[in-house]
Amino acid sequence: MQDRQNRTLQTLLNVDGFLDLRPITPEPPLLTGMRKSLHASIVRVRSLAAEQRSAKDSISGSVTLRVSNLRRDRMMPLVRIARPLLKFAPGAEASLRVPHARSDAYTVATAALRMADALAPHAKLLASAGCSKEFMREFRQEARDLALVTKNADSARQRRTKATAAIVAEFKKAMKTVTVIEGLVMLHLGGQKGNVKFWKNRRRVSSRIGRPRKRKTSARQPSSTPARELTVTA
Repeated sequence: MQDRQNRTLQTLLNVDGFLDLRPITPEPPLLTGMRKSLHASIVRVRSLAAEQRSAKDSISGSVTLRVSNLRRDRMMPLVRIARPLLKFAPGAEASLRVPHARSDAYTVATAALRMADALAPHAKLLASAGCSKEFMREFRQEARDLALVTKNADSARQRRTKATAAIVAEFKKAMKTVTVIEGLVMLHLGGQKGNVKFWKNRRRVSSRIGRPRKRKTSARQPSSTPARELTVTA
């Protein structure tokens, strides 16, 4: 979750804790229902946050390193060896290419698979260059694995987006619940000043920790309108 969302979740927990420390007795049925709704929102937000973290881990992984290794250790040497010698082979010109370093993982993986297919009929040439069958088998497997990881990462991005949207919606619902609870606190505990002050402290979303952002200040521009001369008449 974002920093703001973490602080909002803490506020929901603080509100629930306030009602444990300063109970309203007997507890009105509406307050009982609101507390159940608040508890459900806290549980759901935590569950969605776990989904967010899981999706984020699936996205980050070690994809960048795997792309780099596949390009540098497999594709580049093969292209330099085979492309000049297979210049006139059908499809070699298009297949024996290494995508740009900034290309996404899926582009690199599919290019590697095309390259492996193009080189498959030229086992003798590869053997003469010292490229064993095991080397080519590992090359193809690495490309397949990278393509699968990329597909999983796309799915994880969709999961993270859905979880983020659901967290926002759940927070909106929970804060409406807190507003109703606040009304009940004011009604039943508002006669004691200490209760109101304590409630406001628990109800408030804490400020962001860290150095405050600098506000942009624009220098005042001198007026382009010339000052009028003051004429004094006797």
